[in-house]
Amino acid sequence: MPEFKTDSPAEAVEMFALMAPAFEGGAIRLWDNAAHHLSASVEWRPEQTAFGFVVYHRTNLYHDRLLGVLARHIAERETMRQEIHHSLRLSA
Repeated sequence: MPEFKTDSPAEAVEMFALMAPAFEGGAIRLWDNAAHHLSASVEWRPEQTAFGFVVYHRTNLYHDRLLGVLARHIAERETMRQEIHHSLRLSA
């Protein structure tokens, strides 16, 4: 299983959001070694498509409220970065 270690909460949240499971619907967890508790986990919800295929939708669950706030800020920053990058490509 892949493992990433860091002392930076921002780095941990960024990697958690990018991490893919080893198999479809597999577990992904963010463990706080200092506090010895689970800080975040992934919940997979199966949904059947119109063609009868089952697809899994990922929901990141932050058990630490501050990490959830940090994740929201990181996601907003990434969205802004992508919008700026897209507008720069269009203007070039």
